[in-house]
Amino acid sequence: MSAQTNTGAELSHPIGAKGRFTLRLPSGDVQITGTDGDVARVRELNGRDLSDRFEIGLASGSLELVARKRFGFTISIDNHQWGGGSPELEIEVPAYATVVVDTASADVETSGLRGSQRYRTASGNLSLVQSAGVLEIDAVSGDVEIDATGVLDLGGKTISGEVRVRAPRVTRFDMATTSGDMHIDAELKGGGPFAIKTISGDVTLVARGDIQVEAQTITGDLNSEVDHRRESSPGRKRLVLGRSGPVLAFKSVSGDFQVVEARDRKVMDMTDTDFPGRPGDPEPTPGSPAADLAATADAEAKRLDVLRALERGEIDIDVATQRLAALEEA
Repeated sequence: MSAQTNTGAELSHPIGAKGRFTLRLPSGDVQITGTDGDVARVRELNGRDLSDRFEIGLASGSLELVARKRFGFTISIDNHQWGGGSPELEIEVPAYATVVVDTASADVETSGLRGSQRYRTASGNLSLVQSAGVLEIDAVSGDVEIDATGVLDLGGKTISGEVRVRAPRVTRFDMATTSGDMHIDAELKGGGPFAIKTISGDVTLVARGDIQVEAQTITGDLNSEVDHRRESSPGRKRLVLGRSGPVLAFKSVSGDFQVVEARDRKVMDMTDTDFPGRPGDPEPTPGSPAADLAATADAEAKRLDVLRALERGEIDIDVATQRLAALEEA
């Protein structure tokens, strides 16, 4: 094993080829690279002493950096409280290490990580390239871009950030979003589950292999540019590509699902024209203009109440879908 070093702005610690690296910070820029060997290395590019910014936990098989607290609170994302600006971290970890990153607004870029990874962010963007392994994503409004060179096992949730995934194969894709759009370019094949839940986010899937899309949606559309077979039943739509393949369960209120040709170069703007035949607003109920306007405003207020309860975590997406469906039928 390599020896530990600590020179203020730089730190190295042996954690083993499959050790654990944890980083918790409010803001900044973070670059993490997977390497051969068993050592985790951290460098603060602004030259600040890492021990000034972080509480550093060194143990056999693990390295943890947690933003220091002042006056009982985690250091604010305000740059002044960091003293010299938010940190810029250049990090190397063993490629198959377990990596955990929690942040409020830091932008995180990784390359070559192939072990178990968990990322949680409020507004920071995530860019994960040359990746593989098990990924768990929890994002509020930050965008997530995953460009994998190996097999992925992916799960998580977002509120409004866009998610783009490209991989040779995904053995699990279990994602939920409120209004964020998703673009998936990968063969879905493995133990699963394969499931997408959304309120109003649109989904684009690049066709790479047989698959069966089973949709539960109130006003959303299910379309395909490639050869397919459709099956329908009350409250459900089914789109089958090929002769067999895993089932991708798509549940939405108004989000659309579209399958496009592999290696499609078209920019997906996610406009209404991308989804022909989308139902329009319902016809107003008979009555005076004033009564119609009042009824529409009341229905919209109730719908917003449901969506806000969902975003606050007071109800889950299944309950939200049931309540919104009841409002549509009222």
